[in-house]
Amino acid sequence: MQRIGFLQTFWRALVFLPIGLVVALAACTREDLNELDGVGNIRIARDTTWTADRPILIEGSVNIEAGATLTIEAGTTIRMGERAFFAVGETSPGGLRIEGTWSRPVRILPKSTAVNWRGIHLFRTLHTTRFTYLEMEQAGDASSPAISALDLNFPIRNTTLSRCGGDGIELSYVSPTNIPWLQDVSIQTDKGNPISGHISLLLALSESLEFSAPYGGIYLQRGTLSATSCYFYNYTCPYIVRSELFIDAERVDFEAGTRVEFEHDGALSFGTYQQTAIHAQEVAFTGLSKRRSTNTWKGIVVNTKVFSEDSFFRECLFLNGGGGEERGSLVVYDVDGIEVSASRFVQSVGYGIVLVGDASIREQRQNRFEANRLGDITRRK
Repeated sequence: MQRIGFLQTFWRALVFLPIGLVVALAACTREDLNELDGVGNIRIARDTTWTADRPILIEGSVNIEAGATLTIEAGTTIRMGERAFFAVGETSPGGLRIEGTWSRPVRILPKSTAVNWRGIHLFRTLHTTRFTYLEMEQAGDASSPAISALDLNFPIRNTTLSRCGGDGIELSYVSPTNIPWLQDVSIQTDKGNPISGHISLLLALSESLEFSAPYGGIYLQRGTLSATSCYFYNYTCPYIVRSELFIDAERVDFEAGTRVEFEHDGALSFGTYQQTAIHAQEVAFTGLSKRRSTNTWKGIVVNTKVFSEDSFFRECLFLNGGGGEERGSLVVYDVDGIEVSASRFVQSVGYGIVLVGDASIREQRQNRFEANRLGDITRRK
């Protein structure tokens, strides 16, 4: 099923908000708003601070723009109505600084357990933006993630998203960083994906993330990634690949036990333009799992820039691939001596392995081929 990025369609829906909800405040400061209790739409156009010493109930939008930053101090609890949301930098840059602590987190909750609110959506963000010790509950729905960002270029730390109505975090792009933007983040959703978006979201991940998503995964929708390194962590949920994705990195590592599931048009293509080393051991590359009805997918493509002496697929499973034009679950272009060992190639709709041009496999031992429709291995010019 094709999915469109939330931020591309979000603002179309706003025209349906009742006019009666609108309360437009051209500027807000700590002194201006002694009590935020049941207010409608708010526009924040100069630096503003919300503190824990007042009740806060928002029924409409909080629009932060015009170079302003909204700071939410430790211990603050905000309750949100069904139509309530935060929009940061939609018309001009804005900042949202959430400054919770371990003992006094910032909590953003629905006004009742019967409703979900509409989340936090970030467009053009100032350098002041950061989330620290944030707890969010019941944000988003099937068409709206709990948090979305056009460009993740700020840290999200020690944050918990509970009972998300759809996807947890949707990222249209992630700016490169030496330290992952997401650290000690926990996301729970029974209906969506913990994280979804552009393939660059891989750069935001860290081993400290925890996900609970029985019907979702790390949903990689589109894009090309060029980076120094790229790491696929073994989380409790799989990576789900929607389309053909391209990765060029000096080193691509898959943690042992990682699952990568592919939709029908899904593929991973490595080393097209930049020398790339692939380290994959005990990785399962499969069609979507049985809970979503298993289907075929295109394949894993090893292109000419892959460094053969430092690349391997060991003890991997390739299941239900071979649906691309190359007709192989694993396709190798002109890479002489890549290691493929102790791996299983099962139920390909084409071949298990396709070798193109001068491609060859070293240490091909203990590989198993089962029920591949066109055959096990073939060579093409």
